[in-house]
Amino acid sequence: MWLVLRPDEPEQDTTPLVDKAVDRDLGRAALIRRRLDADSGRAGVSDPELR
Repeated sequence: MWLVLRPDEPEQDTTPLVDKAVDRDLGRAALIRRRLDADSGRAGVSDPELR
């Protein structure tokens, strides 16, 4: 879970920063899901980051 606070009228466009944070968190969630699948035997462990 994450929370982004920003003013109603930001002085700078924060959309790229928010998009970057979302992409990073989705990538981490996907890696964790793949590691859990590998640990449970539902997926192979050929990818080095799953070991």
